[in-house]
Formats: sequence, C-alpha cells, structure tokens
Amino acid sequence: MFFLLSMAVAGDLRHMLSQRDGVSCRELGEATPELRDGLLALTGPEELPSSVPMGATSCLIERFPADPLVMSTLQGWMGQKERAGQALVVVSMLGQVEASWRVPLALGALSQEDPAWRERMRVRLVKVPGLEGIEPLLSEPVVAAQK
Repeated sequence: MFFLLSMAVAGDLRHMLSQRDGVSCRELGEATPELRDGLLALTGPEELPSSVPMGATSCLIERFPADPLVMSTLQGWMGQKERAGQALVVVSMLGQVEASWRVPLALGALSQEDPAWRERMRVRLVKVPGLEGIEPLLSEPVVAAQK
C-alpha cells in the first residue's frame, strides 16, 4: 500500500517537475515523508525529461537538508558517472545542506576516478563554506596520472 501511495505521489511530482516553466520546490507541498519518498523515486538517471531527476534532486536538498535518508542517498551518488549532473546539483547547493553532511558529500564528489571530473568538483568545492578538514584536498589542482 505504501509503495502504491509513493508511486502515485511520484506520478504527480513527475508531471509538476516536467512542466516547461517548472514549479518551485515549495509548491510541491509540505515536507512530509511522502513528498521525500516521491522525490527520491524520481531521481533515477533513466527518468525523462532530465529536468525531472535534476529538479527532484534540487527539491530534496531544499526541502530535506538534514534528512539522513536523503543525505545518505545523495552521498551514494556522488562518485557515480551516471549521476554526474545530479552530483553537480548537490555540489552547487552544498551550502544549504546541514553542516555535518557537507564534508562527506564533498569527499564523495572527489571520489570519481576521472581526474578531469575531480578537478571540476574541486574548483566548485573551494567556494563552499564548512569544509574544514579537507582543505588540503581542495588546495592543489588534480593532475592526471602520466602513463
């Protein structure tokens, strides 16, 4: 029953997030577990149009910045190539995330194997407050390994 409710909520959310002009995250309704679960259901990289998972990711951060389920889910995405766009959204909104989650999310963003990706993340993370303890990782440009 809970799964069906979440899928019904996700269907409504999909429609709202796929509209050309979109809706603000506040317009999606109250920050309830049902909204959270519906947004999480729409974050798969296979979701189309791509505005849906990207918007769902933004709304998860905006509406649930301290929710352990949301934050651990985001952390799990950070090194995945198929989640690159969503990782960029997370890094760009990192200042809105509860402080205790910022460093784990930042380290996840730097975990990608591709040196160009890590450098892209490093440049963005340098500007984020609250990343105490990982400054050495952010101070030096990432250099590709020589073959």
